Amino acid sequence: MKRVKEVILLIGLFIIVIILILLYFIGRYNYNKIMDKTTELYNVVSENKVGVYFYKNGVLFDENNNIVNSSIYFDAEGKIGKDKYGHISINLKYGEKYICKSALGDITYSKKCNGYDIDVEMARNNYQISFSFNKEVDGYKISSNDDFAGEFLKLNIGDENFVLNLNHAGTYFIWFKDKYGNVSDGIKYNAECLNVVKEKYSSDVLYCTGSVVNIGEESFIVIRDEGGFVDLMSYNALDEKMAHCSLSNDGSCYYVSDDDKFEYSWGNSSINKYLNDVYFSNLSDEIRGMIVERDICNNYSGVGGCDNGDGCGGFKKEVIEENNWVCRDYVKSKIRLISYDEYVYLIENSKNKITFNDYFHMINSSNDSMKNLSVLFNGDVYTKEKSINKLSVRTVFTIKK
Repeated sequence: MKRVKEVILLIGLFIIVIILILLYFIGRYNYNKIMDKTTELYNVVSENKVGVYFYKNGVLFDENNNIVNSSIYFDAEGKIGKDKYGHISINLKYGEKYICKSALGDITYSKKCNGYDIDVEMARNNYQISFSFNKEVDGYKISSNDDFAGEFLKLNIGDENFVLNLNHAGTYFIWFKDKYGNVSDGIKYNAECLNVVKEKYSSDVLYCTGSVVNIGEESFIVIRDEGGFVDLMSYNALDEKMAHCSLSNDGSCYYVSDDDKFEYSWGNSSINKYLNDVYFSNLSDEIRGMIVERDICNNYSGVGGCDNGDGCGGFKKEVIEENNWVCRDYVKSKIRLISYDEYVYLIENSKNKITFNDYFHMINSSNDSMKNLSVLFNGDVYTKEKSINKLSVRTVFTIKK
């Protein structure tokens, strides 16, 4: 009798397992059918124009009630959207569940869709731009064109306002996304620099080239404010005139005679040593804490010039790499002098008229022996300045915002 009960129990369990397996495969078949049909609709919409499409009773039609497709049938209804970047969003009801897809997500079959509308409001307050949302967002991307290019940057603000730090002047587009992959429309905004004259420096401001800002007791000319870094040049020259090289062998570059000399490069300049030792240590804690080191090319310049690959002395590493130039040796500097590319950028892009009425050294070495570049009283660049000449010194450094 006991043996019979065991057999009956085993048969019962076997039947239950078979039923569960059948239910699984039936459910899987139904799921695959839903995914296949939805994928077919996805493909149809992706090949059509931008807009919202509606699906009901096996018919897909556009916003003007024009039939787009009637050959794909399953018992679902709802809408499918295509934005101008080609993203497809799906919200279809099938039985008691929903077929969903966000702009950046995959097709899912679940109890609800998490919507695909992110409403954004933009507000401008002087030099700041802020954005508010109707739901939580977790990322944003920016492009100079309305092309949805670039990678999303992470945001941890929930549904709070987002204040955008302006790093580049110009016209841009910004998009926001949530954790489900829903994406806002592209929002166009203009990032405008602020032109000031001897106003207190603020890291929140995007300054125009040529602006004059005050940090502590010192005034500085903005060479470039871009990418979260600001290049500044002292508004006033140092009290003492200085030369890159001396007339005796004192450890820096020097010239005694044509047979006894040590060529100028920024790494062996007396000005460099003074600026990065004495001058830097005498700056206020506020300024010293903001300055970032830069890699400066320490090569001598050749006859052809930097863009011919035979000498980039004085240019920053990022400028050399951006132009595919060549530098074999770099020296790190917190304080430097203005380089040729920085000077040209300042003069050509300044919102204020720049008149130094001064004669001062530049950082770039020349292609002549014991020569470097300088700026003359009339503002012209002189390429054959003797490195032993004592001229005015105007300091340059970079700060991180």
